[in-house]
Amino acid sequence: MTDINNPEIDKRSMRFNCDACGRQAARQANWKVKNKSFVAPFLCKKCGRKFTGKVSFKKKYDGVTVRKRIVEYVEKPVDENSENKA
Repeated sequence: MTDINNPEIDKRSMRFNCDACGRQAARQANWKVKNKSFVAPFLCKKCGRKFTGKVSFKKKYDGVTVRKRIVEYVEKPVDENSENKA
């Protein structure tokens, strides 16, 4: 299930708590679909931890299963070639 507007997707499942301090983290950008999962960067406003939240929904016979994962946040390196072109 990769349609964020699907009525079977519970939006509350897309919230993440910081794995360091336990507080609810704030999403920093829109959700993107990557490999059948929704992915977004998060920031904990209490401890300052950045992480990537991944959540996937799979429709099963008895309902929808939710799988959530927290991954270390990796900054995308700036492409030096693209800076020189501008």
